[in-house]
Amino acid sequence: MACLEKDNIIFFKDMLAIAGILFLIAIFAVQNVDAKVLVFENCDDTSGWGTGGSSAILSLDYVDKIEGSASFNLTSTSYGWGHIKITNYDFWDWSDYNYISFWGKYDGRIESYIAPYLEIITYYNGDIQYHDWYPSYSSEWKLFTFNLREAPDLYYPQVEVVDFAVYFWNSGKHLHIDYIILSQNATLVENMRTRALYDSIQEAINDAIPGDTLIAHTNSYDSIYEENVVINKSITLIGDGAIIEPPSGDGIKVETSNVVIRGFKIGGTALSGNGILIGTGCSNVVVDNCEIYGFTNGIGLNGAVNCIINNTRIHGNTYGIYLSTPGNKIKMTNNTGIYSNSYGIYLINANNNEIDGAIVYSNSNHGVYLLNSNYNTLTNATIHDNSQHGIYFYSSNGNIIKNSNIYSNADSSLDYCEIYLERS
Repeated sequence: MACLEKDNIIFFKDMLAIAGILFLIAIFAVQNVDAKVLVFENCDDTSGWGTGGSSAILSLDYVDKIEGSASFNLTSTSYGWGHIKITNYDFWDWSDYNYISFWGKYDGRIESYIAPYLEIITYYNGDIQYHDWYPSYSSEWKLFTFNLREAPDLYYPQVEVVDFAVYFWNSGKHLHIDYIILSQNATLVENMRTRALYDSIQEAINDAIPGDTLIAHTNSYDSIYEENVVINKSITLIGDGAIIEPPSGDGIKVETSNVVIRGFKIGGTALSGNGILIGTGCSNVVVDNCEIYGFTNGIGLNGAVNCIINNTRIHGNTYGIYLSTPGNKIKMTNNTGIYSNSYGIYLINANNNEIDGAIVYSNSNHGVYLLNSNYNTLTNATIHDNSQHGIYFYSSNGNIIKNSNIYSNADSSLDYCEIYLERS
């Protein structure tokens, strides 16, 4: 903000201080969604809110981001400052929360030193402290999140003012704000049926019912969900580009049928556990548009049937796909790649499995390894450029390979083959 004129900043902040705006007021219909998440303002009603400066008007826009009803619309009337602010009066102790989030978009002109921003004013023993955050510009709805604990000198225990401001270059431009949320964690998960918000995926699952769709939102501050997720209900879980990084063990464990997991990066840190573990008796599980890396097993299956892996990258694991039980049926579609693992697909003591459509390449050992595994069927596979055998059968009998391309595996100077059978 070095390019802003100092007098403008002083005038703007003096106006806020004189107004005596307070952050939380009794007339708001505050919704306690979860012990760690508070919807401070749903932006369906402008009561208690107003504008600052002479260059903008506040209204409701009935095309919103979250609830399908309304959002705040700050419209410019001239060149200059305009801001949305709370006009009622009280103090709020923010010590139970660490983050403030809101959905916003702006359709005006943005310069490198001017953007919509959030300002919070804290108050303690008559002293006022200003804390400004300048989010990156977005002409589409975006979730902005700010860490209250990281603001300079933010040790005052009470918040007095919240303000969304923008410098307008001309009239007729809009700043939209929807849903202002306070939370302990930076991550937010939304139940699309109830519109309830949670700060962890597991809390959202625990509160869901079969058929629900949950979205783990990404935001401007942090999109990493550090948790072990257990799916025990038939739901759709959408990542929106979010990252799951479990502290240890499995990233996602599926314990029921009819589950969709879409749009996640699932990353391990110690090559342990499973990125996704699909449990015994589960069927119709879809993994779509995901990236899985850093685990012992990228995807582990224990007797799961009719599972689909679509447009997913599985890399950097010890085993890309791991099967150690009989009766798994898995179909891979739309260029799902299993690469840069130690082993691409690994079967041990696993009989009567069906694997269709695997693309396995550039793994440091065998592309596909079957150990003590019988009567399995591999169809429509492409297996190439793995460092050892394309497919290695050890003490495995009655297996079928159909309609598959297996080529360019192994270092030509070493004694490796496209398909190698030992004790089989």
